Amino acid sequence: MKTLKITFIIVFLVGFYSCSITKNKNYIKIVGVADYSKAGAVVITNENQRAYFLDGMDPWVGDIVGKKLVVTGLLQKVDMDSLYKDQPLMQRVFGIKYTILRPKWKYARDDD
Repeated sequence: MKTLKITFIIVFLVGFYSCSITKNKNYIKIVGVADYSKAGAVVITNENQRAYFLDGMDPWVGDIVGKKLVVTGLLQKVDMDSLYKDQPLMQRVFGIKYTILRPKWKYARDDD
């Protein structure tokens, strides 16, 4: 019984430690402008004009489009070309698609 408890504790700690490493490694904070996309909410950064899609969010509506935002979350990069390499051409994202998982956003201040 004691061995089972120790094993459980070790497995729990290893799993917990692994999750925190992944979370910190992929954490991102961006500042950009909300833009409209049929694929969902997107923010375009000022520095490199890169589009970041916000996972699970519908397209921006109303006054949010064009506003400066700060977005945080976990970064996921997917090579869309290799994902669809054997598929016929269709309307889709080409190149690397940057998605922010579990996004949290707020309006940016002047100093952001």
